[in-house]
Amino acid sequence: MTQTATREVTILARAQFKSNPKAGGYQVLSSNGVDRYEVTVYNGKATSCTCPATKPCYHIKGVQEYENARRASYREYEFQMGSYSIPGLY
Repeated sequence: MTQTATREVTILARAQFKSNPKAGGYQVLSSNGVDRYEVTVYNGKATSCTCPATKPCYHIKGVQEYENARRASYREYEFQMGSYSIPGLY
């Protein structure tokens, strides 16, 4: 049995475009703690990263996990509040 080291992604910022609410991105810190990369998210799916690693890199995987948790949390909040969906969030 082999074990794979799990790497954590440090998210520095999140952005969503007003002109297209389905599109957005995250700025993440590299493993060396100096460089920064951008991970593009479209319709809740992390699609690309500016790092030089083979894709899907750990940045994409980490952002996807974060995005899944963020969207699930919002859906739970929306359910509890009985509010309406925000266009483009789902």
